[in-house]
Amino acid sequence: MLMRIVSLFTALLAVLAASSPVLSMGDDKAIDRPSETTDYQSLISKRNSGGYRVEVDLSGQILTLEIPERIDRPLGAGGDGKLYPTPLGIGAPDKKGAPQQGRAATPQKLDFVSASLLSAKAKQFDDGLYAAVEVALQEGLPGLIGKKKFMSALLEALGNLSDAAVTQHQRESSRALILAASSLGGQQLSDDAKVAGLSQRIKKDFLSDPLLSKPVGFYTWNSELSRIFQQDRLLQTKLDSPAAFALAIREKAGQVKDFYFKYLKLIERMTNPFSPDFTDLRPLVENSRWTHSGKTAVLFPPSRSYETDLGKKLYGQKPVPQNFNLAEKLIEEIKAGRINLTPGQNSGWYDYQTFSLESLILPEKSPEGKKLEFAKSYKKELEEFFKSCLALTRETHIKQLESRRLGAAFSRLIRINIYPDLTLEPLATYYLRRARSYNFIHGVLKEAFGEQELSKIYRLTASGPVGKDLLSELKEMEALFFGAALIVANETGCALQIADSDGSGNGGKKDVEFARQWIKHVNEDTDVAADIRMMVPVFYDVQRKMTKVWVVLGYQKKFFKAKFKSNPKIRVFDSKGQQIDESKLDIPFGDQISSLWYPVFEEIYVKNILDRDTFRQLCDRYATKSEILKALQQ
Repeated sequence: MLMRIVSLFTALLAVLAASSPVLSMGDDKAIDRPSETTDYQSLISKRNSGGYRVEVDLSGQILTLEIPERIDRPLGAGGDGKLYPTPLGIGAPDKKGAPQQGRAATPQKLDFVSASLLSAKAKQFDDGLYAAVEVALQEGLPGLIGKKKFMSALLEALGNLSDAAVTQHQRESSRALILAASSLGGQQLSDDAKVAGLSQRIKKDFLSDPLLSKPVGFYTWNSELSRIFQQDRLLQTKLDSPAAFALAIREKAGQVKDFYFKYLKLIERMTNPFSPDFTDLRPLVENSRWTHSGKTAVLFPPSRSYETDLGKKLYGQKPVPQNFNLAEKLIEEIKAGRINLTPGQNSGWYDYQTFSLESLILPEKSPEGKKLEFAKSYKKELEEFFKSCLALTRETHIKQLESRRLGAAFSRLIRINIYPDLTLEPLATYYLRRARSYNFIHGVLKEAFGEQELSKIYRLTASGPVGKDLLSELKEMEALFFGAALIVANETGCALQIADSDGSGNGGKKDVEFARQWIKHVNEDTDVAADIRMMVPVFYDVQRKMTKVWVVLGYQKKFFKAKFKSNPKIRVFDSKGQQIDESKLDIPFGDQISSLWYPVFEEIYVKNILDRDTFRQLCDRYATKSEILKALQQ
């Protein structure tokens, strides 16, 4: 498996070492630049009804979207909506997240697909891509020594530092940290008894803090990923002697320095730039007189995020109020314009992913907002979807992200019933921006080595590599989300502006067809059928001695209603192609009511952080949101 990704990341890291940025896209300029070829977009919907051909002119159509007060209710559940581990009527998954064939109910055929199903597909892809990167960087690549050899060389260099350069205590404490991290990462390096004893105390203290040390997310797939999680998290802690480490890296130079600089640059692109409260050792390696006043020096700094930045700003130095909800506050700040999610020049993949979610809480400002009216009930559901998606995205990047401590008709007329004809939840901007996030990652890799080499690596899952190469999957993800955006534009009549670089490169028509085929067979996609239930920490409350976490408890089946606020214009033709006079037509405009699946999100305090397996076992034990939350907070 490792050899499949060798050439990819060797070339990628070489490009990251260059001074010029690899790629910048997804900003407002790209969004506002229309493509010259939009022939696959149409404002005319063609349908058949009772032997008549109907043309629906969507240019004047405006739809109102809402969530009716109607949900599945389990017996004796106190009114809570029933929760499902997976959507689509598929039974409980096995331990690794795949649906169990023997226990699965017959997957239902869908004529309407909610955005949450595309999000579920994206979640599995994102986890697998990041996992493949983690394994490659741990083991090393030709021309790049990897974290294991980096730490072994660093331990040796620290031991060789002279008494004139550092004190004995600095030398011993620095070696003990590397020895402890290496041990957590699965290496059995050795040192003298005193250093070994210090390393054991460091490990013990670290492992006693689950906020830092407990693997979560895809890092629980196997022991190798769990070891990488704990190793790297320990290396995010404060260094007693930054100068000793910088001197050791400088003295070793060559591959040691090369790996350190390239690794840090890659991580900032894979997740986000590092938190401004921390500094890595690159400036000190380059300039021994550099000072890091006001910043915590660490070997591998954590990355910033909007949610952590907000939490630090509000309650970094004072107690957190009992009723404080970070997710709600983040939404409030975005709505007020005080937080702008548009990716900047230095943004990483996490910023691009977060930006794709913005239209869920500001739907009226999106291009489709001109053709859709969002009822209060639907806006609320979109906000909950935003929270769930952000929590799931955070879980993918959790090892690298900073985790802070905070304070009537006549029979003589021809009757033609017209309903909104949506096959996909109409969130075009979300789909388009998500497509661009994959275009961003694809562009980084393509710039590095070319598409041919990309076809030699495979995404990871809990069960091992998938059968399709990463190049094919990246193009499919671009096609799926871009095609979904175009489908929504066609079905709602919104004027969606696109960029020349959007999509898979096969053309809009083919991307639309790919998305339609995926929608048609969505119940067969094992990624969508995977269990997404999880717990991810967002901060530790020092006064309460509890951790605030985001949890996704499962899926809830709800109902989605689309109705006409402004009716479209209708033309009806007989079997010979002759248009029928309007006076002979009776055209009632009805509502479209469809079922959809939405992930259920909550922000709560807990005493213990649970990994995926333990958390899902608890959710399986209880039937409803209230009962699950009660059990979590005991």
